[in-house]
Amino acid sequence: MYLSNGEPFYKEYLRNMKIPSYSEIQTKNPITFSNIGGYTFAHTYIEYLDITYGWESVLGIIKTNDYQKTFGKIQRDIYLEWVNYIENYYQ
Repeated sequence: MYLSNGEPFYKEYLRNMKIPSYSEIQTKNPITFSNIGGYTFAHTYIEYLDITYGWESVLGIIKTNDYQKTFGKIQRDIYLEWVNYIENYYQ
């Protein structure tokens, strides 16, 4: 969504949707991912990575899927930072 300039995330979404848990976003099933709001929240995840770590890091994680190498942190730590970003920026 972020890469394609899709529909942005609106603060009002948080009134009716819960932020998907770390374990929920690990699914490889696109239907399950959609049902938990994954695609709706995906825009904010890439936005957060870009703002916090820069576009080169976004490209790096897309290419390698190696969080430790790209960010110097494990994926769960990045997830927790992203949740904090959503809760503070979009509230």
